[in-house]
Amino acid sequence: MVKGIECLGVVVDSLKDRHKVRLETGQVVTGYVSGKLRKNHILIIPGDSVRIELGQFNLSLGRITYRF
Repeated sequence: MVKGIECLGVVVDSLKDRHKVRLETGQVVTGYVSGKLRKNHILIIPGDSVRIELGQFNLSLGRITYRF
C-alpha cells in the first residue's frame, strides 16, 4: 500500500465538509476529515494545527489525519 505525502499545516477556513489548510510551504490545499476523526466527532476549527496526507496524483486535495 502506497501512502501519500504527509505535511503539517494550519486550518485557514472551514467549509461545510471541507477545510482550507495552509501548509508549511505556504501552499493552500483543500482537506477533508478522515474516518477516525469523523467517527470520534473531533471538531476542526480555523487556527487548529493539523497533519494532512496529500495524494500522489492530486496535490491540491488531502485527508486530515490528526489534529494537534
